[in-house]
Amino acid sequence: MQANLIFYVLNTAISVVVALVCLRFLLQLAQANFYNPISQGVNRITAPLSAPFKGLPTVGPFNTGILVSAIVLQTLGAGVCMFLLGGVPSIGQLIIWSILSVFGVIINLVFYALLGMII
Repeated sequence: MQANLIFYVLNTAISVVVALVCLRFLLQLAQANFYNPISQGVNRITAPLSAPFKGLPTVGPFNTGILVSAIVLQTLGAGVCMFLLGGVPSIGQLIIWSILSVFGVIINLVFYALLGMII
């Protein structure tokens, strides 16, 4: 019972953090105004998470450090959640799952941003 509760709370927290890191990636990709309060809030929240990956080079408009930090966070979160449920995932499957999951989050964020622009 407690393992399920911990799983749901941890899964929700990791999902929110990964979504914020992906939102930061999209805001930098769109060259959003940094003085916007939403952009500043997202940058302040995700700055400690993306700081270890600042040394990674950017490829054109893509900040690879932020993208890698989202993938690493998703990998750690998925690994801990699978461990709580009693499974031991292989590293390869976990990394592939995390990459696909991060790209899914990015696609969902773009979809809802477009939907918000239409409304």
